[in-house]
Amino acid sequence: MQGRDLTVTSAADGVRLRVREWGAGCDACVLIHGFGEGGYVWNRFAPSIARLFRTLAVDLRGHGESSWDPTGRYCVERHVADVLDVIEVLRLKRFVMIGHSLGGDIAIRITAARPRTVIGLVVVDFGPDPIPEGSARVRSDFNESMRTWDSLAEYVSWLQERRPLIDLGMIQDLASGALRATSDGGFRPKCDPALGKEDTFEDRTETWRLLEGILSPVLVVRGIGSAVLSDNIARQMSKVLRNGRMRIVDCAGHAVMSDNPNGFVEALSPFLLHVRTISSIEGHG
Repeated sequence: MQGRDLTVTSAADGVRLRVREWGAGCDACVLIHGFGEGGYVWNRFAPSIARLFRTLAVDLRGHGESSWDPTGRYCVERHVADVLDVIEVLRLKRFVMIGHSLGGDIAIRITAARPRTVIGLVVVDFGPDPIPEGSARVRSDFNESMRTWDSLAEYVSWLQERRPLIDLGMIQDLASGALRATSDGGFRPKCDPALGKEDTFEDRTETWRLLEGILSPVLVVRGIGSAVLSDNIARQMSKVLRNGRMRIVDCAGHAVMSDNPNGFVEALSPFLLHVRTISSIEGHG
C-alpha cells in the first residue's frame, strides 16, 4: 500500500510539518517517532494496520521532512502542540496514539489531554524513568551522526555497528529515510543538529501522574534487550494504568519496530484489533 504526503502548518510559528498517510476511514492511528529519527521508521509497519485505521505518521519539527525550529530550541511541549495541530487540521475525531521513545512521551501527554478522543494508546520503549546510560548513548550516537557522509553505504555500515539486530534491508531503508544528498555529492542527516543540545531525555516525574489518570486501553511495549526502558519500569507502568497491559518483543532492543518488525506487528495487532472492535461498537451505540 502506497502512502500519501500531507503538509500541516504549525499554528504557533508556521513550521511546516510533514505527515505520511495510509488508508482511510473515520478512526485514525497517529504514529510518533523517536528522538533523532522520522516518520520513515513506520514505513513497514503502517501498511499492516491501514486496513483497520486511517494511519498517519508525523515528522516532528526538526526531524525528517519537517521544517526546523526557527529558534533552534526543542522541547516536548512544542512537539505536543504540533501534533495537536495535526489532529485539528486533519479533523481527527477518534484515534489511537502510538509513540516510540520521545514519541511515547508525546503520545502519553496527548492521551491525557484528549481523553474523549484517544481510543487507545501504545507506548513503545518509553518510560518515566529511562536508564541514564541508554538515553545518553542515544544522544551520543545522534551527535556523532551529524556530519557529512561520503555515501549511503558508509552510513549503513555505521548504523550496522550500532544496531546489530536490524537486518540489512531495514538498515538501508532507515539510511535512505535519515539522509539527504548534498550539493557536493555527500549526504547529511535531515535532522536539525540543534536537537542534540536539548535534554530531551530528562526525567519527567509528572509522567507517572499522567499514566495513572488515563482511562483508555494502553499497551506498553518493550524490546527485551532495551537499554533505555527497564523491565521493572515497564511492569510498573502496566500496573499503574487503569486499563493497561504489557508485551515484550523478543530479539529487539530500544528500536523495537526496526529490530524485529514481525514481532512488533504480532505484539500490537491483537490490541489494535480489540480497540478497533470496541470503537466500532461504540460508534454504532
